[in-house]
Amino acid sequence: MTVGIAGQHIRSLQHSDYITRENSELVINEEDIERLINQVHKLVMLPGEEIIHVLPQDYKVDGQAEIKEPIGMYGERLGS
Repeated sequence: MTVGIAGQHIRSLQHSDYITRENSELVINEEDIERLINQVHKLVMLPGEEIIHVLPQDYKVDGQAEIKEPIGMYGERLGS
């Protein structure tokens, strides 16, 4: 199934956010990625706007940038 959404009312934006993990001695897992995506969904939008999809392009782990796949890494702060 393919769905297309078009129109002048559609826009994309880049936004960076982060979460702080409770235990940096455990590896980053899918739940951490999901928490980060949910954090981005809390972004305050203009009236009438809503976020319909979040697509992380890369991640940051404890300040180290341009990480494509953070699952399995160790770190306290996970960002996008």
